[in-house]
Amino acid sequence: MKLRIICGSRHFLLLFFLSLLIGCREAAPPRFILVFVDFSGTAKSSRDYYKEEVRKMVMKLNHGGDKIVVNQISDKTWSDAKPLFVSAPFPKPAPLENPLVYKNRKEEFQASHQAKFKTACKRIDEGAISPYTDIITSFMVAADIFPVGKTQRLLVLLSDMLQDSIIAGTRWNFERDKINSAYRSALLNTLKQHKLIPNLEGVAVYVGGAKSAERDKTDERALEVRRFWELYIKETGADLKEYGQYLHHFFSE
Repeated sequence: MKLRIICGSRHFLLLFFLSLLIGCREAAPPRFILVFVDFSGTAKSSRDYYKEEVRKMVMKLNHGGDKIVVNQISDKTWSDAKPLFVSAPFPKPAPLENPLVYKNRKEEFQASHQAKFKTACKRIDEGAISPYTDIITSFMVAADIFPVGKTQRLLVLLSDMLQDSIIAGTRWNFERDKINSAYRSALLNTLKQHKLIPNLEGVAVYVGGAKSAERDKTDERALEVRRFWELYIKETGADLKEYGQYLHHFFSE
């Protein structure tokens, strides 16, 4: 009898300490991942790539409280911000929960969200091509959506980053306009005047899908476009972690 009590006590203590270890691991602030997928004509050929990146992000949810929301970039990115996909918060371990039970709950969560993701993929495939590309207001949406408090806020833009919209009566088209220092300054001043630079201090920004326009023979325009976004993101107070055609650092961090 004494031996059974000792073994039972040891088993309880083992589960107790395993729960404590899980609690310490999960103590890291949850991540809120906000993704924008470009529905413009210039980015149409990249939709399969966008879907794959979002799928990997859904699988990246592994900390208690993690959440992902996927929106579209269109001609009405801000006024018609209907999510393509919204996850529930990743499950947190209950106090003294059996690690195997928690493992099963996590696997059930990931399986259910993979099913939801298939519906989101269909919406991405069938989404109408937008006549304009309003990337700038995706930052405004982010400022509205991101929670306050101890949350890691990650903004992911899956786009060729070729802004094309009308701001203050002027059309700004990164695919066709001559972009240089004067152009960037003029646009930034316009955005400041019309309060289109939100406060995103503490937000980490990742860009995947950035590339030259099909009509360009070199990367000169793509580099000029990148310089604008570097300046704009700096003005918001956010931290540009990655900018390129493919996401690498996002999945390695």
